[in-house]
Order: sequence, then structure tokens, then C-alpha cells
Amino acid sequence: MAPAVGLPLLLLAGLILLGSLQKPEEILQSARAAWLEESDADLAARRYRTFVRRFSEHPLASDARVELASLVAGQLEQPVQAARLLEVAAKNQPAHAKAGEWLLLAADIASGAGHAGWAQRLWTRVAEVHPDQASTALLNMARERIAQGDPAGAYADYQRVALDTAAPEEVSLARIGMSICLERLGDRDAALAELESPGTADAGWRQRKEALISRRDAASVSIW
Repeated sequence: MAPAVGLPLLLLAGLILLGSLQKPEEILQSARAAWLEESDADLAARRYRTFVRRFSEHPLASDARVELASLVAGQLEQPVQAARLLEVAAKNQPAHAKAGEWLLLAADIASGAGHAGWAQRLWTRVAEVHPDQASTALLNMARERIAQGDPAGAYADYQRVALDTAAPEEVSLARIGMSICLERLGDRDAALAELESPGTADAGWRQRKEALISRRDAASVSIW
């Protein structure tokens, strides 16, 4: 029977091709082509990794890591590696216009993968270093704290957003969040008073207030 030489020859050809690409831009372009034109996620990932390994200080290295993160998170289903790539990209280029967005995405991926502590650290870094994304980071961090059973910690995060110069929609979300935390801490009156504070009285706000009044009144009736 003839030896199975097809796959080894293809791999060898790929290595020869990649080895012939000396300029970083050529390697990066070949990675993008493998992903977008050839739909070969594994080949694209290998080429991206070659780029960031050989040219880690290149101005496009962080962009390559971000693209690789999108690839491994979506096509290769490796969320932890994706989050690490995004974190490294932001660390290596902290002044990049999208560094805060990269950290936010890394935190969301880490949280979704069950790494709550890691996500909290990333959100904290965003809140400290990237003021334009601070409110988003704090709101996400507060929701994570509630999910982890820490309403007091979540309240502190929501309060920072409510007292900051955040957008009206973010202030509204923060006030609702503070109300939820206060109710979970056992103080329905304070939770209701929080909804009386100035804010955006949108549908979510009104729904929360009506439900809270209903639960408070039901609790009062049950006492008597």
C-alpha cells in the first residue's frame, strides 16, 4: 500500500511558505488570508502565533493578538486563551485607543468562562486606568458581585457610577442596581427610597419600583 504522504507534504509546503515570508506584514497578511479567505482557522492561528512570537514588539503585535483572540474564542472555542491574548495586548500597548475595550472584552470572556476573580481584576484595572470605560467596568463588576452573592460590594460599585459623571442611562442602571442590593441586604424601605432619587424614570425603573412596592406591601400584610 502506498504511504500516506499527502498530509506531511502539505505541512512541509506550509512551513516552507511561512519560512519564505520574512517581513512581519507578510506573515500577518497570510494569517488574515488563511482566516478570512481560506476559512482555515487552525492555519490562521498558527500564522498569527508565528507573528506574535517573532515580532512581539512590532506596532501591529497587539492588533494581531486581538485578531487571534477573536479567532480562538469563536472558531477554536478557547476562551481562556482569548482572554489572555486580549489582556497581553492591552498591557503591551496601554496607550492604544482600544486598550480599555480589549480589557473589557477580556473580562467578559473570563467571566463567561467561570473565572470571576480574574474578571474582577480586569474590570478594576479598566476603572482605574481607562476613565472613558470606567462606568461600564463598574456596572459589569457590580453584576458579577451580585451573582457571587456580594450585594454590599456590588452596592459600592453601583454607587461609584451613580456619583460619577456617567451617562444618564448608566446612572439609571446604577440606581436600580443599588436598589436591588439594598433589598437583598434586607432594607426594602431604603431600596424604595433609592428609586425616588433623581434619575431616568424609564420602563425598567418603573417596573422595579412597582415590584418593590408590591413586595413591601405584601410583607407588611403578612406581619399582621
